[in-house]
Amino acid sequence: MKQFYAVLLFFFISICQGQIVDIPNENLKWNLLNHAPVIDLNYDGEIQLSEAQAATTLKLSNNFVEDYTSLSAFSNVTWLEIYGSYLTGMDFSIFPMLSHLDCHDNDLTSLDLSALANLTWLDCSRNALTSLDVSANSQLLILNCSTNAIDNLDVSMLFSLSTLKAYQNGMTTLIANGLTHLESVECFENDLSSLDLTGAQDLNYLDCGYNLLTSLTIQNPASLSVLKCPHNQLNSFDAAPFTSLTLLSCPSNGLTSVNVLGLTNLQTLAIGGNNLGTVDLSTLSNLIYLNVYDAQLTSLDLSNLVNLQTLMCSVNPLGSLNFSNCTQLKDINCFSNQLTQLDVSALPLLESLSCGDNQLITLHLNNNPLLYSLNCWGNQLTSLDLSANPYIRSADCSANLFETLDFSYTTTALGGSSSFKFSDNPNLEFVNLKNGLYSPFVNIANLNCPNLAYVCASEQNLGTLQSQFSAVPNVMVGTYCSFAPGGLYNTIQGTVHVDLAQDGCSETDPVFADLKLTITDGTNNGAYFTNADGTYTFNTGAGSFTVAPVLENNYFTFSGDQTVVFPAADSSTQNRNFCLSPNGIHYDPEITITPIDAARPGFDATYLITYKNIGNQTMSGSVSFTYDDSVLDLVSADISPDSQSTGMLSWNYANLAPFESRDIYVKLNVNSPVEIPAVNNDDLLNFTASISVAAGDAETPENNVFQFPQTVVGSYDPNDKTCVEGSLISQQMVGDYLHYVIRFQNSGTFYAQNVVVRDVIDATKYDISTLRPIAASHTHETRITDNVVEFIFENIMLPAEQDDEPGSHGFVSFKIKTKPNLVIGNSVSNSADIFFDYNFPIVTEPAVTTVSNLGVSDHVDASVSIFPNPVKNKVTVTADSAITSLELYDVQGRLIGISIASGTEAQMDLSTQAQGVYFLKVKTDKGSSTQKIIRQ
Repeated sequence: MKQFYAVLLFFFISICQGQIVDIPNENLKWNLLNHAPVIDLNYDGEIQLSEAQAATTLKLSNNFVEDYTSLSAFSNVTWLEIYGSYLTGMDFSIFPMLSHLDCHDNDLTSLDLSALANLTWLDCSRNALTSLDVSANSQLLILNCSTNAIDNLDVSMLFSLSTLKAYQNGMTTLIANGLTHLESVECFENDLSSLDLTGAQDLNYLDCGYNLLTSLTIQNPASLSVLKCPHNQLNSFDAAPFTSLTLLSCPSNGLTSVNVLGLTNLQTLAIGGNNLGTVDLSTLSNLIYLNVYDAQLTSLDLSNLVNLQTLMCSVNPLGSLNFSNCTQLKDINCFSNQLTQLDVSALPLLESLSCGDNQLITLHLNNNPLLYSLNCWGNQLTSLDLSANPYIRSADCSANLFETLDFSYTTTALGGSSSFKFSDNPNLEFVNLKNGLYSPFVNIANLNCPNLAYVCASEQNLGTLQSQFSAVPNVMVGTYCSFAPGGLYNTIQGTVHVDLAQDGCSETDPVFADLKLTITDGTNNGAYFTNADGTYTFNTGAGSFTVAPVLENNYFTFSGDQTVVFPAADSSTQNRNFCLSPNGIHYDPEITITPIDAARPGFDATYLITYKNIGNQTMSGSVSFTYDDSVLDLVSADISPDSQSTGMLSWNYANLAPFESRDIYVKLNVNSPVEIPAVNNDDLLNFTASISVAAGDAETPENNVFQFPQTVVGSYDPNDKTCVEGSLISQQMVGDYLHYVIRFQNSGTFYAQNVVVRDVIDATKYDISTLRPIAASHTHETRITDNVVEFIFENIMLPAEQDDEPGSHGFVSFKIKTKPNLVIGNSVSNSADIFFDYNFPIVTEPAVTTVSNLGVSDHVDASVSIFPNPVKNKVTVTADSAITSLELYDVQGRLIGISIASGTEAQMDLSTQAQGVYFLKVKTDKGSSTQKIIRQ
């Protein structure tokens, strides 16, 4: 018999173990089979009854399953998570052993907990419950029923409860007395008019804000460390018994007094939005955060708050604030008071300052290097120095009396974009946003700055800011408020010396002025021309750069380290000096004429003769200048000529060092229309300058003669650009240098501190790499970025026309080669922008020069040879075929001489022609050939 019962028992157990739980919902079944911790212990893809009964934890959140009845087999579960599943109802009695239930974020309208006697932890927050009965759950330790619609809640029977969260219910009654283990209560945002927490001797945390409480009854206030009771109806509050408080927040009540004396542990105090008038903070030496916003305070003594880091005291009638002992302050908001002065010099840790809507007339921030946010809106400030505040990324300086605002010192980004506001400043004329950071946000809506004339921008932000201010009339956006990049940058600098003695460069060797140096990082290219003292400067960001001298010829070699590496943009400086050594022996002078004035009938005109040694040997010789004496009278020359004849002036020169340049100014008077011979508008005046070398023949004779045909005008724009070669050049001059002069005059009413001439070169028609400066009226810098050349006259102090008419003028001249692929009929056109300080640029009329033909030819005879060239008297021409004629043209393409010839050799006498450049067109039986010749 015993054996029979044993077999029967074994059979029964086997049936139970093999029974499979029916789970019709596929989603639920999948979650159970993939549950952690594992429920499907034998991994057979089914849940046996024994496996269900062995499970103690179910985590089925966010499954969106409507029917959970098949979970009744999990009768031994003690931990259940089923939140975020849109449950509207569920029978939890199937889990009689449950101690932990988390069903928050569902749509439960009711919750029956009567069968869950073992429940210790319950979160049913964020549902649609209108009531909650926990009378059968006396073991509860944690209860969270917040964000429901529970009107009345009685938890007085939960004697073990330590944490209660019942906020955001609209609750009118909460019975929670007698709970001796209660430590934390959050019942804010309800409609409670009373709160009885007697018996809660260990209460540590209470948040009962946003109710209708008129009083608080706490049995053991000394145990409370956090008390939040904002937005109630308390009239007075004595916090002195709450000796353990670290945080007290009771703003926006009806408080007329608050006593916080003796709260030595208090670190956070918020009592704004009351009608206090005054408050004694003298014992709060550990206070870190203080908010007395809109507390009707007439005075505020902060002298003992030595650890204070944040002060919010806006919207009070405070007339003064003393921060001298609050050296730890980081954030101050004293907006909308009656402050006439604010001293923050003792606050080196200050990061944020909002002091708008006061009556401040000065604000000094030179001792606040960490400041990143500033709001000084609505004061009477006339100046603001931010030079010691590199971290500022947000500033509102609106509604003040500023004339200038300079944000260029805010050079260190802390992440995010920068934002600047300066509207409603009636006196504001200038804003500097050139800080080197990308894309600052500028609020120009309702700008109301009627006198704003100039906004300075970093180069990378110029287009963005020009677009932003395009709708604001009379506001110029540019980069020329300074001539270095904004923000943090690095500097490459050096000096170029010439080792004429070939014994190694030293500081005593001569320097190379106007030498072109290029810089590239592999993508971006630039150039700078050395100053008169041989120095140069490049400003860069981080990266690897190559710097190298670029010579106009091969007369020198150079040595020096060309590579510069900057790991970061951090105001670093690296020096790169270069040494140039002669390469062979080369005599090569160059001479040019620059018209300083337009030629007008009856008026004086000044001409600048510039001669330069572009060879590598010291030279001596003579310079001559010829002009038509019949229509031009010599007025003066700043250097007396060594010899003079009709229409010719000559000067001797000596010891002209390599790269040295010298100038001679000659003033001539142009005949008027009533003189004989008369000079009228559109007449042509011809000038020639030449230079000779006493030591021997010059290397490139075409540099030794310069011809200038000048058209007479009746009136002219003092800000203009002129091509010295004129409006026409021959095909043979394509690929050679064209010479330009840009003239400017300060016609304003005050001196111009800075003048910038900006010229955008058409890279399709000019070779930007060949640009070389020639002369200028004042000391300046020349720099090139891509195809833009800038002549920067910093601190020129150019007088106004009304104060000094002769001194109000200036000029700069340069030469540049055209591209060699220009053909007859092509034109090169170029204008310049002239910036006087912060005014809109004056844009010159384009200087247009067209490639013209010296005559029609049907075939080029390549056999033609011309010699000597340069020539002093007769030039000889040979060809393989019979020569029929020789035609001589000036640089304007005008026919000035013709000679009929025959045979394969012919001559033309040029002895009666002025020194200069000409074109000789040779016609033969087989075609023609036009070549440039130089008359010495």
